[in-house]
Amino acid sequence: MVKTDAKSAVPEHYRAPLKGEASELQDSHPACYTQRRRKGGVRSQTYMAVSFDLKFILLEILPTPELKAQGRELRIQNHLEMVHDCIWALNKVIIDAQMRALKEPAVEEWVNDVGIAIADVEDLLRSILGWQPRGAAASNLLPCSFPNVDGVASRHAILLELEEEARRLNYLVRRGSSLCLRKEMMDSTYPRREEEDEGKKKEYFTILREEVVGRDREVKEIIHEIHGKQQQRSNNVHDHDGLWFIVLSGGLMVGKTSIARMVYHHPWVCQHFSHRVWIDGSKLSAFNTIWVIKEFMRLIAGEPCEDVWLSYDRFGGSHRYFVILDDFLIGSDDQDKFDQLEHFLLLVGEPGSVVMLTGDYDVNIFSERWHSCLRHNVGTISKDHWVKLFIRHALSHPDQAGVEEERMLVSFAYRIYKYYFGSFPVYAKVLGSIFKYTEMSRWQEEIDALCGTEQREHNQHFNLMFLHYLSPIVARSWLCQLLIPQDYISGYADLLHVLVAEGIPRKAKKEIFIRPLFYSLFKRVHRPLEISINSVLERCYFRMRVGHDSTIPQQCLHLHLLVDSRTFAFPTTLSAKENNKLRTLSLHREEEMVLKQRPCQITGIPRAMFANLIHLRILHLGATRIQQLPHTVGKLLNLRYLNLSQSQIQALPASLCNLRNLRVLNLAWCEKSETYRNGSTISEVYRY
Repeated sequence: MVKTDAKSAVPEHYRAPLKGEASELQDSHPACYTQRRRKGGVRSQTYMAVSFDLKFILLEILPTPELKAQGRELRIQNHLEMVHDCIWALNKVIIDAQMRALKEPAVEEWVNDVGIAIADVEDLLRSILGWQPRGAAASNLLPCSFPNVDGVASRHAILLELEEEARRLNYLVRRGSSLCLRKEMMDSTYPRREEEDEGKKKEYFTILREEVVGRDREVKEIIHEIHGKQQQRSNNVHDHDGLWFIVLSGGLMVGKTSIARMVYHHPWVCQHFSHRVWIDGSKLSAFNTIWVIKEFMRLIAGEPCEDVWLSYDRFGGSHRYFVILDDFLIGSDDQDKFDQLEHFLLLVGEPGSVVMLTGDYDVNIFSERWHSCLRHNVGTISKDHWVKLFIRHALSHPDQAGVEEERMLVSFAYRIYKYYFGSFPVYAKVLGSIFKYTEMSRWQEEIDALCGTEQREHNQHFNLMFLHYLSPIVARSWLCQLLIPQDYISGYADLLHVLVAEGIPRKAKKEIFIRPLFYSLFKRVHRPLEISINSVLERCYFRMRVGHDSTIPQQCLHLHLLVDSRTFAFPTTLSAKENNKLRTLSLHREEEMVLKQRPCQITGIPRAMFANLIHLRILHLGATRIQQLPHTVGKLLNLRYLNLSQSQIQALPASLCNLRNLRVLNLAWCEKSETYRNGSTISEVYRY
């Protein structure tokens, strides 16, 4: 129940600290940017989302065939490669930087600068993905989002912007070197590039064996089974001449992809198969046979595949291949699609080829393939392996650890094992890393705090490390859920629209955001993981209640703005140049207002606000008394989602047509919208 006194007009976790409470709430405020006083000023806490933002660009944007094709069209491949190398160099040291930033202001400033730079790079790359040549149809022209250039973005403008961002990133890399940041072993290796260098394949497999603990038995069994099937073929003692399927099933974050990587990079597999192909399905909105086939041929031929059969003629059908289909969601409705994929793979490869699948699959898909399918249920690792993994991540140099140091860590590891459903490898890595950045004299204090749920949720080391090991797509998807309001009117509709605008795969929506389905898909033991993810991501954005003293940290990228019945205007700080870095602005009403269907009392938007917030991608302004948008909305060239539902909007400015990146415009339940000449209303034309 919501209290109505001055101090508690909103639930405690929404309320900004009142005067005199800053020190009390310093470590417990759920926002990403807890304000701390230093020499009379205010500085922001480390930008916590930078780790998964880096990985999102590295894994989900830069490697895409679409960006590579645009790079060739614009002849900017070298510049994209420079940006890629700089971002990878930052990724190598980002986790050490984030942990040290909690205590070192110079490192904190560097991390915040990296966070803003990465957000700008993502905007630039998305603009390049949407670029159209000057000869394209007028309806497809992209308004220039690059500075000092009018009209359609030219190649020269894009080139200048890329050069500027490359210089900026290179400067950040040099600054990071001067801070003596430590590189993480796995973050220093790029699997795709290791594949291109034959000399590094064995080295990469060695690194994998050192980093992945407790999976040697599973890997050995899989290799033995593959070897046995190949041996049967050589001796003509076999009952199947087609493909062999190996299915790795298991829960969330138990290590299916890690096992697949170890098998994929195993020296015997590298030597035995003519081609090895890794296809990542995390970006697919649904299982798409044509996409998988084209991706397969692209990776085999080393070039884009527009004509499958032309590529097939070049590739031939006399090669034995090993294919990983990683992170795919294949349901019972996809049976025919999967059959088509199998027929194609049988056609282009010789018998003895192997397909390994990780992800979620309907068991009926393989019911008729039992004679050619090997299933492995990936469980959690043993307690002893968990402790070993914990110690490895707790010590910077395990081989140089003292006897007393190691004894204490072993004791701590067994003690906290039960508190964290310890068999999850991610918890061993996260909790072990906390001790790496804690003085030995404080280890006992740290372990006592970690064994309490509330203390764990407010432990900054825990939050940063957990974010680092979280999938970037899962992290982004879950962050959207926390930022976008869901009520009994719109339900999950607004959230799903945001995911569409951001290009989040359908399976992320299905598995993570629809809570009843989430609980049915994952075992009960995964409940602690959901709690951890929620707790961690709540610190990746800033929650603020609108008031006269509303202050937004300068490094804020995502803003959760809480309004009550007394709110009549947006904070003036949103029009200040210091706060022009926002990517998400989401308006939330008090719980009582939502239940009684009372709209927010805000009636207008200052022109200067949109002129300032030019980097916005997500804008949720539902349930307000806003009647019109200022013409400056046309400056939001990066905007992908605009929600004005349940508002009193009457007309849309012509400048809205400039927003060519806009994917979703929601005008549902806008009862006062003007009528066009043909009698249709705005809400009828643009709804959803």
